[in-house]
Amino acid sequence: MIVTRKERRFPMKNVTIGPHDAVIAVDLFQKAFRFGGGLPIVGGDGLVIPAINFISLPWGYVVASIDQHQLGNISFASSYRNVPVPKIGYPEITLEMVRKNWADYYVGPAAKFTAKQLVDYLENVVSCSQVLWPNHGTVEAGDGVISPPFIEVSLDYILFKGTDVLCDSYSAFVDNLGRPTGLADELRRCGIKRVFLIGLAFDYCVGWSALDGVKESFEVYIVENLTKSVGFPANSVEAMREQLLATGVKIITTADISTM
Repeated sequence: MIVTRKERRFPMKNVTIGPHDAVIAVDLFQKAFRFGGGLPIVGGDGLVIPAINFISLPWGYVVASIDQHQLGNISFASSYRNVPVPKIGYPEITLEMVRKNWADYYVGPAAKFTAKQLVDYLENVVSCSQVLWPNHGTVEAGDGVISPPFIEVSLDYILFKGTDVLCDSYSAFVDNLGRPTGLADELRRCGIKRVFLIGLAFDYCVGWSALDGVKESFEVYIVENLTKSVGFPANSVEAMREQLLATGVKIITTADISTM
C-alpha cells in the first residue's frame, strides 16, 4: 500500500477518551533518553511537563515502559570490537558480517553473550541485524529506572523491557525476537480497547509498540507531538510513518483529543 503525503496524519478531531482507553508512555519516565542519559534524544526533556499533564487525563489505564539493560547487552556497542563505525549515526552488526568473518571476530571482552548466541540472535530477528547503541538504560548508571519528576506520577502498570542480555526490545508488547512482554494480556484483562502512545522514540520504541499493538488487535493511536525521534538512519522517521499508516495506526496530536 502506498500512503500519499495527504494521508500521513490521521484526519480526526475530537477523539474522546474514556474507561476503555490506555495511555502508554514509552521509555519517557527514565533518564536514558533525556539529557544526561546514555542515549539522549533531542527534545526529549521538553516532553516532560506536557506528558505529565497528558497522563493526568481520565484514562482507563496508565502504563509506563522502562528500557532496562545490563552492561554487556547484545545491543550495546561496548560489547563489540572491529565493528565499523559510521561517520554519522550508530554502528550495526548483521548476520552477513558474522557469517563472513565469524562472530568471534566481533564479540568483545565486555560481552555477556557468546559468538554462537550472537549468530542465533541475528538469525532470528526480523532484520537479521542489530543497531549497536551506546550504553543506556542501565541500573548502574541510574538511567534504567523511573526518575524524577515521574516518581510521584500515578501509574497502573510499569513494564521493564530489554532486561534479557541476549535480546534487544524496542516494542512494549514483544521483544525483538517476538516474545510477549505480557502487556497485551494485562490490557485485555483490564478491558482496554484502544491505546494511545507517547514517548521516545517515534521511529523506534514508540513506532514498534504501535505496530505490535495493532497485531494484538488494539486500536492504536500515536500522539505525535508528545514524541521525539532518533532520526537514524536518515529516513527512519518517514519510513516508520509510512509503515504505521499502512498498518492502520492513527497519528494524531493532543489537539485532537477530548474527554467525556
